[in-house]
Amino acid sequence: MSKQIAISPLAHIRFEDLDPNRLPRVRLLTHGSDFVPWLQFSQAHGLKIGGQRAYSRAIGLFIDFLAARGEEFHYDGATKYTELFPAFFTSLSLGTMQKGSCPYDLWWTPRRVRDIKNISQRITIFLDWIADRSDIPSIVPQRNSTTGEQLKFWARWNTLKGKSLLGHLMRPQASQGLSVQTSAPPVLWSEPKTDQELLRFEDEYFHRFLNEGFKRRAELRWSVVRDQMISLLLHGSGLRISDALSLWIPDVMYDDPEFPGKAVVRLYDPHEGSISYLDPLTGRKVTTTRVAFLRLKYDMLPLSLQPGHQRVGAKGNLYQDSEEKYALVCWKGPRYARAFAQLRDEYLRIRPRPDNHPFLFVTPEGKPMTDRAFAKVHAAAIRRIGLTPGKKFGTTPHGHRHAYVYDLRKAGLGIKEIQIAVRHRSTESQEAYGGMTMLEVSQEVQKACVDAKGELVDIGRNLA
Repeated sequence: MSKQIAISPLAHIRFEDLDPNRLPRVRLLTHGSDFVPWLQFSQAHGLKIGGQRAYSRAIGLFIDFLAARGEEFHYDGATKYTELFPAFFTSLSLGTMQKGSCPYDLWWTPRRVRDIKNISQRITIFLDWIADRSDIPSIVPQRNSTTGEQLKFWARWNTLKGKSLLGHLMRPQASQGLSVQTSAPPVLWSEPKTDQELLRFEDEYFHRFLNEGFKRRAELRWSVVRDQMISLLLHGSGLRISDALSLWIPDVMYDDPEFPGKAVVRLYDPHEGSISYLDPLTGRKVTTTRVAFLRLKYDMLPLSLQPGHQRVGAKGNLYQDSEEKYALVCWKGPRYARAFAQLRDEYLRIRPRPDNHPFLFVTPEGKPMTDRAFAKVHAAAIRRIGLTPGKKFGTTPHGHRHAYVYDLRKAGLGIKEIQIAVRHRSTESQEAYGGMTMLEVSQEVQKACVDAKGELVDIGRNLA
């Protein structure tokens, strides 16, 4: 008896039955008939049932996408493959639903980068295999071609182009959404030059900056607290401004049980970081990615994919949990962590409470704070205490990160510990860590905050 495993309202059906040798197999139907290239491919590769399920699922997604949106990329008798393939992977990355509906009747939810990578690899292997064994002409058929014929044509086109299909699939243009290319250039360590020390925000100015720079009238107290919290994250934990602005409210709702009043902040990947919630329909706890949660609950893209001035850039971080994709923030002193916790409690009481997003830091209109907006606020605060804003003076938001690294180096932490503390991600640097975990590095940072008398102190100058 066959077992149906997927039914598409569009172009393909997948189900399981037994082959003549009584072994389980996956059959893939298009237009009601067996998709012959798939049968030949699975037999030629001797795929077991697990492999058949994985490959047929990827191929089925591609078939359904073409059936739903293929005409959008057909111009003047030719298919614009350089537009089709990136659009396919953008749909996988961000899903196809908008405001609770799907104009393409695909109903895809956002997928993880690793899943998209696996899908692209399987489709590439399948199409390259077809291209090696077919003699499809390099012109688009004049009649309406079947899905199988179109798949063959894509593979043949790829061979004629003389490039690996994976090269096209792995490099969608930035304007079309998330890139599934996960590698990052190596982060190399070098001794700071004398003139580079000007890039750091001097500790001696931070207390005045924090307490006098953001002064506003009483009714704007909530925005003062907001800017002080962001500044503590930048200067006291070395966060990038984009990382700080990507925080959600649940990310800061932790306290250290060993040090009451000390905030523990989790920095999640803005796209793939995990988030758990109660499904209102089933009442069960569901864990998904942040990009999927934003699309499903708020019909919203991550800040890194917002248009225009609403966009907040995102750089990859080194995360201690490969599944949940988060890193613990390493405060460079207990006073920073406690001051942040006190401000957090006040801020959550008095901030505007928008119901259309989960981000912690907001504007007066209730929208997520942007890096451009904070840069203006930061520059105004710098001028208010008599300094000049500018990168060469170390008085930009990023100057706090330079100060954080400088203070850790002065406290005696090594290159390995610092690279983990600032969450630099690269293959070369991670291999040099010798298996050290983020928890171990966090402990080293905490040790540096203990003086000869065994009392907790701040690295660098005291906050107060």
